[in-house]
Amino acid sequence: NLIVNASEAMQGRGTLELLARRSAGPLHCLLPPREAPDLVEMSVRDTGPGIQQSDLQRIFIPFFTTKSAGHGLGLALAHRVITEHGGTLTAGNEPKRGAVFTVGLPR
Repeated sequence: NLIVNASEAMQGRGTLELLARRSAGPLHCLLPPREAPDLVEMSVRDTGPGIQQSDLQRIFIPFFTTKSAGHGLGLALAHRVITEHGGTLTAGNEPKRGAVFTVGLPR
């Protein structure tokens, strides 16, 4: 869902990046480094128009969509599956680039 959405947002032109890394907990982890969970992080970045600020708070809510033919279940389902596995899914915009979705999963 993350890759399909990024591709559709770019409307057939642009760059899609998939990045993966291992880390000792996300940047927002409040645990000391020795207690932080060992994570695998994957980011999906595109050069589309990004996500409107007003939509960022709602994109993981079931049935919320900005697409005329969308159902609003793709990101909600991705978020649910990832959190059910003890992970995190965040979304944001990168200046002059587009949207970025980051998945963090415990190793």
